[in-house]
Amino acid sequence: MLYPKSWNEVNLAQLHELDLLRQRTDLDPEEIMNQVLAVLSNEHIEEIEKQPHTERIAAYRKLTFLNEYPAKKPKRRRFKLGGKWYRIVTNPAEVSAGEYATLQVVAADGKFIENMHQVIACLMIEQERKWFRWKDVRYDKSRSAQEFQRKAQLVSQKMPVGQAYPYALFFSNLLPELLKVSLTFFQQQEKRLRKKAMTG
Repeated sequence: MLYPKSWNEVNLAQLHELDLLRQRTDLDPEEIMNQVLAVLSNEHIEEIEKQPHTERIAAYRKLTFLNEYPAKKPKRRRFKLGGKWYRIVTNPAEVSAGEYATLQVVAADGKFIENMHQVIACLMIEQERKWFRWKDVRYDKSRSAQEFQRKAQLVSQKMPVGQAYPYALFFSNLLPELLKVSLTFFQQQEKRLRKKAMTG
């Protein structure tokens, strides 16, 4: 059986499963070990339990990276995922109203690990190279919900935790700025409506 050697070999769906295991109180230590090995090897629990006990313990001991946090600094803003190139939004003004609403719902939920793929999907913009420059790919608004779901699923299944973790930290720092931008926007809208009401 093959097991990951670092966070760069664990995807967000596996991280979510590990988080669910962490929350369980009904499992004894050996059951937890078997479940962790099953999640990280993408094998059924029955296949893991067929292995000799000493092999399972040796494999589990090699998973020491699980006790450490992934790197905090993103390697780069642009990355390739599922055969396409994306960039992470670093300016709060670049987040669309729909993405901002989704971010607010996801952030208010409190299930950050469970929703990390949705957060990152909101912050990533597909890009393509034209005339030696990177250009954002824009989608028809009627396709935006399907495109968001496609990106969220892609992030969940393909993005390694080692890559996603720095982006999640970045989002946690970006959220207060997003709130300031939206507050400013709503204050400007209120001023416009008052002005219109006075002149109208």
